[in-house]
Amino acid sequence: MTQVWELSAYEVLTAFRDKTLSPSELIAALQQRVSTIDKAGDKPINAITELLDDAMTAAKAADDYYVAANFDPLGTGADALAGLPVVTKEKHFLAGRTVSEGLQARADNVSAVTHPLTYRHHDIRK
Repeated sequence: MTQVWELSAYEVLTAFRDKTLSPSELIAALQQRVSTIDKAGDKPINAITELLDDAMTAAKAADDYYVAANFDPLGTGADALAGLPVVTKEKHFLAGRTVSEGLQARADNVSAVTHPLTYRHHDIRK
């Protein structure tokens, strides 16, 4: 049986549209996967350094978007990737989030701006 975290972006977006999976269900499954695999055991991988607290809030907004069923054809439009979570390297900083780049001396550094590579031009929560 395929787990939701094994699905391709296309499969996830299709599942959102046919309502067999919601963005909030996907986020919950991914957060569980990170806590089980990345953070657990004697030797945690620690590849995911921070899970954003507002990820579930954004996912629930995306749930509403798909329930409304007022979306462009798959792969088109400003909301083409709505509800699809993204993992980014810390060096591509987000405003208000830590940016230590793995250095203990910078553990408390917080970015004032968002890196252009990770900037979102459209916010589903508007």
